[in-house]
Amino acid sequence: MIFRARTRTDDELVTKNTRIMDSSVKGDVFTLKHAENVSGIIESANNDRLYGNNGWTKDKTMRKIATLPASILLKYPHLIKDKKALKKWLQTPEGMLFRTTEGGI
Repeated sequence: MIFRARTRTDDELVTKNTRIMDSSVKGDVFTLKHAENVSGIIESANNDRLYGNNGWTKDKTMRKIATLPASILLKYPHLIKDKKALKKWLQTPEGMLFRTTEGGI
C-alpha cells in the first residue's frame, strides 16, 4: 500500500472535542492515539432522558435509546453489529451515561 506523505497542522487534526495525543508507525501498522471530550454528549443524553418523550418518534415506529460518541464505537466495535451486546453494554455504568431513555430497552 502506498501513502502520500503529508504534514498536517493541528487545525486539521483537532476538532472541538477531539485531540490527537500520539502517533507511530511500526512496519505496516500506523497507530493513532486520540482523546475525545464526551461531556457534551453525556449532557445531551441526560437531557433527552429527563425531558424527552422516552425516545419514541411521533408515530412510535422507532426509538432512540442512546447517543454514542465515535470513541466508544472505536473502543467496542462489536456494538455496531451485535444488538444483544449493545443492549448488555448499555446496562453497564459506562453505557448508562449515554442512554437517552429510562427503563428497559
